[in-house]
Amino acid sequence: MDSVINGKISNRNKHGDLSLIFILTLLATVTRLYGIGQWAIDADEVVSYVRALNHNFSITPCSDFLVSIFFSLFGDSEFTFRLPSALFGIASIPVFFILTRKLFGRYTALFGSLFILFSYFHLRHSQFGRYYSEVFFFGILAYYSYFKFFQSYNKKYLVGALISSFLGFLIHPTFLVVPFVNGIFTIIVLFNKNKYNKNTVQAAKLFLVIFGLIALFISPFFINIIRVLQSIPDIWGYKSIMLSMQIIKHFTVPITASCIFGLLWLLKKDTAKGIYYLMSISIPIVLIISASFFTNVRPAYIMYIYPIFFILSGYFCAQLKNISSNNSYFHITVVILIIFCMLPEFISHYSGMSSLDVRDTEYFLDKNYQNGDKVLSFDFGFDFYYKNKYDFENYEEINDYPDLIEKINQFKNAPYRIWIVIKTARSKISPQLNSWLIKNANLSWEKSEERFDYSFKSLRIYLLE
Repeated sequence: MDSVINGKISNRNKHGDLSLIFILTLLATVTRLYGIGQWAIDADEVVSYVRALNHNFSITPCSDFLVSIFFSLFGDSEFTFRLPSALFGIASIPVFFILTRKLFGRYTALFGSLFILFSYFHLRHSQFGRYYSEVFFFGILAYYSYFKFFQSYNKKYLVGALISSFLGFLIHPTFLVVPFVNGIFTIIVLFNKNKYNKNTVQAAKLFLVIFGLIALFISPFFINIIRVLQSIPDIWGYKSIMLSMQIIKHFTVPITASCIFGLLWLLKKDTAKGIYYLMSISIPIVLIISASFFTNVRPAYIMYIYPIFFILSGYFCAQLKNISSNNSYFHITVVILIIFCMLPEFISHYSGMSSLDVRDTEYFLDKNYQNGDKVLSFDFGFDFYYKNKYDFENYEEINDYPDLIEKINQFKNAPYRIWIVIKTARSKISPQLNSWLIKNANLSWEKSEERFDYSFKSLRIYLLE
């Protein structure tokens, strides 16, 4: 009788989970596809777009190659350019639910999936034509496969961990940190092998041998990447404390706080799993903060650890459910509050993208641009759309070169008018450039994003005559 009842409950849970997966996938599809063909190519998207169009696969080969295939099949456009990122962003939510459910149960999977769905950072990169949603997706697979191999000594999970890590590396070189963390955890297991069963120790030995061989093979390539990053002028990225604050900003404070509490809870209930997830979060963060002292980095470079934040946040809420009485909805209240705190940025993504487009500048310039005028652009997106329409002044880079003022002073006495196009953000333009514009140019046109959070972005056109 009990087996029949358990079977009915199991079937009910199975059908219920399938319904949840369908609903989550549907919501992910709507939220990640909406608008990707309407909004202008922006910022670093220009670099990826041009690479894929010119079949240049030298830096991020897997991502750029995938975009070039979409271009070949469907033509090059804003929609086809961003479609791979959107598809990986969509797929990551049901995949996260399925794999997290196997390790932690359905409520951890459900709550974590909801947090991803309403995450501005995940939404942004699912609609941004770079490679970060792909990194997020393969981060889910790589961490899950390794830990399942560690638990079961089933070699199919080892194959899964190696393949997902390799593909993640081809998408972005920083993904190498994932097998590096797994290697360190493996060494810790071997040093404490008396605490683990025979299969776990055998799995650790096998992984360490394979990891060592792969590390020897790819270490020269990784060293070369570091040298390339060091050679790039220090004109973007974040440093040390500011980088730490940016990481928390992208997760949001409620997700970060619930993740910490979830991690502490996990360390108490399942020490091995807790230590693994602690290392998986802390080592990449320490590495990227250390790297910020000598090269350019940004929070998206550790996109592969973001799934773990959502796992631990979901785990925290699931544990609240477990300790609550049957009629208590405290855990639901916590989940709703976390999502509510994420909504301003989530909604602002759509309102901001819909209200500000670099192509909005065209109407103003067409009315006021005269023969002989030139354009000095500080925005990649504007260059991308209008480099063949207007006469551009030659200029190497954007804001923060030490000799910035010296470079633009040459335009003060030009015998023609110069229209200066600038995009400002919450970090503003460099003080030197702002001061120079106030003294030498007139603000002729400005338009700002409409948002519901504290971020700010605008386009400005100055006239120098």
